[in-house]
Amino acid sequence: MYYYLLSLIVLGTAPLAEAEELEPFQALQAYSSLITSGAGHITEYSVWDEFGLQRWLEVQRLLGSRAGRPIDDSRLFFIAFKEDKLRWEVVDTTQKSGTMYITDWRGVFVNGESKAVDYSRKLGEIVQSIGYINDSSPGPFNPSLDIRPSFLKVGIGEPITELLRGRSEWLGQLTVQRLGPEMLDGLPCERFRLSNNRALVDIWLSREHRYLPARIEVKRLDRQPSSLYNRFVFQYTYKLYEDGIWFIDRIDIQNLWSFDGKEELFSHRTIQVEDDFRINIDLPDDIFQIEFYKGQEVRVWQGRTYKVIRWGQE
Repeated sequence: MYYYLLSLIVLGTAPLAEAEELEPFQALQAYSSLITSGAGHITEYSVWDEFGLQRWLEVQRLLGSRAGRPIDDSRLFFIAFKEDKLRWEVVDTTQKSGTMYITDWRGVFVNGESKAVDYSRKLGEIVQSIGYINDSSPGPFNPSLDIRPSFLKVGIGEPITELLRGRSEWLGQLTVQRLGPEMLDGLPCERFRLSNNRALVDIWLSREHRYLPARIEVKRLDRQPSSLYNRFVFQYTYKLYEDGIWFIDRIDIQNLWSFDGKEELFSHRTIQVEDDFRINIDLPDDIFQIEFYKGQEVRVWQGRTYKVIRWGQE
């Protein structure tokens, strides 16, 4: 049986203590206790438009990157979460240069530690799995994919409740300001802004959806060269489950790049929660286990390098 992966800031002068008492903040904290588990499929669609493809080599040159040419993609995940534990898997078959490849990744997050196994191979090859500990590279760990209620993130990999306190491990201390009520596409929202010299983050929290985010914009201010910056726009829609509980139905993510003041769409992705997704269901604890076999190659991420071990033979 396969389990696939799934796997939210303020303008004003209110001090931190007051910001923590804001109704949206309290609503977001309470929200995580309404949904304690969930399981089902999500699909991620990645699309590169003409501008993005034309500019790709130029961006590589400006940023000193050698990443490969991007392609449109669609991939199905399954996630299962229970409280702070997460199980994910992705199984996919693709064809490259006439050869069929099977992508088969499985992993868990438990107590802040990640474990994963990669069974990917060419079609017909003998399965030789590789284990990973505390490393994001083998699996779909993009922050925008993490839709667990207690871990809602802005796309920079950090929970919204921490950002509302002005705390960010990646960006550092943020100024939190409340801009007040604002309509967004017909939805009454509360708008917030977080800022420092590295980024500007605007958030619209939907009153109708228990102050869950309706839209988030993240603008990088520290990109080099200065003539180049990028901005991410996250648009959220929700599905009503039982007893007035809302859960994410779809996330649309736009990546916009500006060259010398002219901003254009570089790429966009869509994360769609499928109809089989269920919340507050009974899940056995053994779902959230990854077992390595004796002698299996396991790559343990340490800082910026791997330590490769043979499981059970260290």
